Amino acid sequence: MALCLHIIKKNNVEMKLPLIILGLGNEIFGDDAAGILAAEKIEERINNFSDIKVETSSYGGLRIVELLKGYNSAIIIDTIQTNLKPIGYVHKFLYNEFISSLKMVSFHTVNFTTAIDFGRKAGIIVPDDIFIFAIEAKQKKEFSEEISEVVKYSINQCVNEVLSFIKKNLIDMKQFEKIK
Repeated sequence: MALCLHIIKKNNVEMKLPLIILGLGNEIFGDDAAGILAAEKIEERINNFSDIKVETSSYGGLRIVELLKGYNSAIIIDTIQTNLKPIGYVHKFLYNEFISSLKMVSFHTVNFTTAIDFGRKAGIIVPDDIFIFAIEAKQKKEFSEEISEVVKYSINQCVNEVLSFIKKNLIDMKQFEKIK
């Protein structure tokens, strides 16, 4: 599936909505920081490329809708615990593939897919194209800022995979080829 930046009309002027790369996680729960760290490394490498916005967040639920609002395409980077692949494996999902695998975690918060669906039903412009890169990690219940060696390696692998994905699928962005 090709990722493209669609042309929209706003005030009778055609314009592109940018791509957002959103790194999610929590920096005080060890490997859970991987999504944030990967997004920060991507931001360093793209060096303020104007058509791509990089954000990080330790929030979930409906706050995600606010971060994604107005963007046409999104790449989400996070950790996941499936217990189906080894720690450090980089999963790749399309949003619609990801939906069926998630359930509500709590009645007080909503998960990613529920938040996106709510935003769409509320008429909020959220990305049509959402791609998820999730690093398999062991979820720890203790505070730690230490990242395991295998996840450190996987963060670099994920960064390279995301940049490669963008280069292959954002064909209308010739200047992106100069990215490190």
